[in-house]
Amino acid sequence: EQANIVDSARKARALIDTLQSRRVKVLIDAANLLNLSNLGEQDRVLKEAFDLLGGDIVAAHAKEFSARGRLGGVALGRGVVNFPLYVSLLDSSGYRNPLIMHGFPEQVVPESKAFLTQVIRTAGVARS
Repeated sequence: EQANIVDSARKARALIDTLQSRRVKVLIDAANLLNLSNLGEQDRVLKEAFDLLGGDIVAAHAKEFSARGRLGGVALGRGVVNFPLYVSLLDSSGYRNPLIMHGFPEQVVPESKAFLTQVIRTAGVARS
């Protein structure tokens, strides 16, 4: 997350490798990997994060990022996060835990749920 000390996938990988603890794992959120300087390279940023961290992901969040650099605040699908790629990468990494939506007003929960459900269906995500 941009406001944290560990603010990139590379720093997360370095921390995990340094600590060498089976208890240190990753909560991933595509929106938290984005900022205004890397937004044009979103697909590369997401793929790199999963290349580095995919085997250590134990929790996943879904919130939006705006083209103006704001985290959350709008329904999923109304920002710029490439959710089809994100969901596909989660699936390819072997992640089978819940995808937790957050960071938006309660009144857009139905819209966000419908959007994410459609993305998951379209991606043909494996379900255990």
